[in-house]
Parts: sequence; structure tokens; C-alpha cells
Amino acid sequence: MRKTTIYTRQASVSAYNFQNALEFDGVNDYLDGGSFSAVSSGTEFTISLWMNPLYNSENGQFWVFENYNVRDYWFFYPSATYFRLNGSANQNIWNYGYNSAGHTGSWTHYVLTRDSSNVIEMYVNGTKQTKSTSNANSNNVQFRYIGRRKNGTKHFKGKMDEFIVANGYCATQQNVTDLYNNGLGVDSSTILTNPRHYWLFNETTGTTAADSGSQGNDLTLNNFSGTYWVTH
Repeated sequence: MRKTTIYTRQASVSAYNFQNALEFDGVNDYLDGGSFSAVSSGTEFTISLWMNPLYNSENGQFWVFENYNVRDYWFFYPSATYFRLNGSANQNIWNYGYNSAGHTGSWTHYVLTRDSSNVIEMYVNGTKQTKSTSNANSNNVQFRYIGRRKNGTKHFKGKMDEFIVANGYCATQQNVTDLYNNGLGVDSSTILTNPRHYWLFNETTGTTAADSGSQGNDLTLNNFSGTYWVTH
């Protein structure tokens, strides 16, 4: 009797419909959040963000102005990936160095988490990064400008999508893996339920990026021109 072998094909992973993204020109584009509270002091958090960064004359960095501490912080640079919050005289009061080089010209998924012990971790494309430096912190985080420094320099160039802030929850490795999903992603709100802030950047016109999170803090686009709502 002939033995029959039956092969089953694993179901393909479905892709999330990202729809649109927001493209920054790297010259003077930035977002203004009006100093909203993104992360509460001493609480767990998860920040998830897709970026497709490019080099520009300001070295292709991604900065956010943190208004509560009146500091700039960043976690993307072309030659390396960091999370850093600048203190006075440009000294680092939070300093987390990671082993991942920056990514340019392709969509990359970044996740920052803080756990109940105030330890920060970073994940790039689903993989937890090895820290070269680390300082635990419990600070409040209050966003103001996204895509530039306080002094109006270091403008981000590239595309941004699915920016989500979950306050009070530290994502697990499985959560992060699902969010990345081999580059296909999943709907972040299905993993990080009831997010505090969730900018999908699915608009097609206008100068407002709507916040679908519980706080409803929309972002105002500044200096964007031409076609800046683009497909992901």
C-alpha cells in the first residue's frame, strides 16, 4: 500500500491596512501638540511608532521636545538608535544606548517601554535591543513638538505612521512581536487597548492629525506643503 504524505500550507500572515502616513520634508516640518501629558509620572508605558527615515542636512535625526522637563529627547539617529533625554548643558539625564544601527529608506518599527520598576527597554523591528547604558527613571513625559528640537533645529525627514502611546501598560515581547508582524503590523489598538494617544495619520487633506486615543489630543501640522499625506 502506497503511503500518502499530506502537506499543509501555513496560512499567510495578514497585513494590517496602514492606509496613509505623514511625510516630513526635513527642512521645517514639525508637529505641535500643545504640551499634552503623554505619560504619567511613575507609571508603566508603551510607545510604538513606525518610521521610514531619510538623511537630510541635519543628519536625519528624530527629536521630540518634552515640555514637562523642558528638554529635548530623541531615539533615532542614522548611525545608531538611542533613547536620550537631554539635561542642562546638554548632559544626559536619561541615557539609553542600544546596539541597533539606525535604519534609513525603509519602514522600521520602534517600541519603547517602561515597566513597574521604571526600567526602559527598546525594541526595533520586534527585537529587544541590548543596552550599553541605562538609567531607570519615573519621569512624566509631556510632548510638545514632534519632529524637531525646541530651538527649531534637527527636523525629521521621512515618513511617520501609527504613533501610539499607552499609559499604564508595559508591552510584552509577544505584544511587540505582534505589532511588528514581520513588517506587516497589526492594528495597534487591538494589542494596546484603550491607548492614551493614537495618531494613525490616515488623513488625506488638512493640517491636523487626529488623535484616536482616549485623550483626543490632535496634532497641528506646521509648514507642511505639497503632498504630505502619503500611502504607507
